[in-house]
Amino acid sequence: MTLRRYADWCLIEVVEDDGRISEVTGAHARPELEPVVTELASLPAALGEAVGLVLRSGEPYLLAKVPPTYAHSVSKTTQQLELLRALDPESLMAVPLKARGRILGVIAFVLSGSGRRYEPADLPLAEGIARRAALAIDNARLYRTSQNANRLKDEFLATLSHELRTPLNAVLGWTQLLLTHQLEGDEVDRALQTIRRNADAQAGLISDILDVSSIITGKLRLQVAPLDLRAVLDASVAAVKPAADAKHLVLDILADGCPQTMLGDADRLQQVFWNLLSNAVKFTPSGGRVTLTVTRDEDHVRIKVVDTGAGMPASFLPALFERFRQADGSATRSYGGLGLGLAIVRHLTELHGGSVHGHSDGEGLGAVFTVALPVHVSPRQAMIDDGTRATPGRETREEAPPRLDGVSALVVDDDPDSLGLVRMTLERLGAKVLEAASADAALGILECEWPDVLLADIAMPGQDGYSLIRGIRQMETAQRRHLAAVAITAYARDVDRHRAIDAGFDSYLAKPASPADVARAVAMLTGRHGVAPTGTP
Repeated sequence: MTLRRYADWCLIEVVEDDGRISEVTGAHARPELEPVVTELASLPAALGEAVGLVLRSGEPYLLAKVPPTYAHSVSKTTQQLELLRALDPESLMAVPLKARGRILGVIAFVLSGSGRRYEPADLPLAEGIARRAALAIDNARLYRTSQNANRLKDEFLATLSHELRTPLNAVLGWTQLLLTHQLEGDEVDRALQTIRRNADAQAGLISDILDVSSIITGKLRLQVAPLDLRAVLDASVAAVKPAADAKHLVLDILADGCPQTMLGDADRLQQVFWNLLSNAVKFTPSGGRVTLTVTRDEDHVRIKVVDTGAGMPASFLPALFERFRQADGSATRSYGGLGLGLAIVRHLTELHGGSVHGHSDGEGLGAVFTVALPVHVSPRQAMIDDGTRATPGRETREEAPPRLDGVSALVVDDDPDSLGLVRMTLERLGAKVLEAASADAALGILECEWPDVLLADIAMPGQDGYSLIRGIRQMETAQRRHLAAVAITAYARDVDRHRAIDAGFDSYLAKPASPADVARAVAMLTGRHGVAPTGTP
């Protein structure tokens, strides 16, 4: 109805935020000419530069009288010339489609064969029509974005459930066999190794989720110090080598271009290269090749990971570093994972002032990932390293813990399994252990006995660990003796570590904390550095 009253035909061109044309459509008041307009709309620059001018300037364009040479002057092909002659434009105006301060496209109104001409007084009505059209387009996009976000959320939750249940199934199954004494000899070792491997896998998933949460909230920070990039790369390679060897992959390392020293967060950079290398190993079939090369120019070092693996379709490359995105998210996919690793890689690389790019020539043709890092620049976000952070499930070696003979410890945790594990760990290393299931019980014990070190959970019924440590710090005035304190908590974000230290704890361990980590934390605070005999947990 609007078209018949206001124009003989029109074209609408919709663009994405990056300027790409996503949709072009046309309409004509005369049904027999509708196919002609539709065909014209399929051609680039169908109306010459008019639409481009409006897109660039955001201002309306008016050509009150189309000159006789117009069709010939704007046509790039014979097809375009014939279509414009058939439609015979006599007057046109183009106005931007604007919504929420953004240009979504252009709508062009055209008169032909009616003898009418557009005038400047017609522009306000055209802009009003454009505003309503832009609002409809924007609402449709918002709805589509919302639906897509919901779909991705549902896919992620389904994938998360699968990825957590799969290792849990192995842990519970092998544990049940151990408890029923159905295993003997090597079978027991196999069961324990399987339980450890799958528990590490779960810890890695949880670590990735926490990292993404910190990224989303803007709380992920780097802990910066001079580092040896070659050592970081060697550690990353060592972590993936067992998996590469199991698949008989050739793992080539060409790292002569490494700088001797540079600034960065060694743990986070190792996480970057571990993700890239582990992906390469995972997606490369047996007998394939994974190559890591390092080159350097004056200002940057470039680390390239190349594999001969599954590759990716070109359609997936724009979403390669988005959260929760996988090239194959179906139930029949061949590879596990949450689709978080590359998003974390990109964010950590950018925090270092660098960039990461991925490319594949197609499915089955392998992939190339290139990380570029500045050599002589401090990362944008820096904090002092307090030596407490570790990435669960990704350690390559665990040293024997120190002896704790003569150390007295108070362990506080409302979870009996966690409390029992810490107690057994410390007792087997020679420590004397007191235990309490609540903050109130711990304070009662401290009225009678003052140990060398406290190990306390944070989230407990009644008083939490923060209240406990504040109460202890007040008691120290009467005792005239400092009680060393370690927070052992499932609150594992950087902000949680700083909150624990600010509350009065001397050290912090995020669950899951290995027995060796617990022992080393106690040894550090009590000045014990002797190493336990081999085989002691």
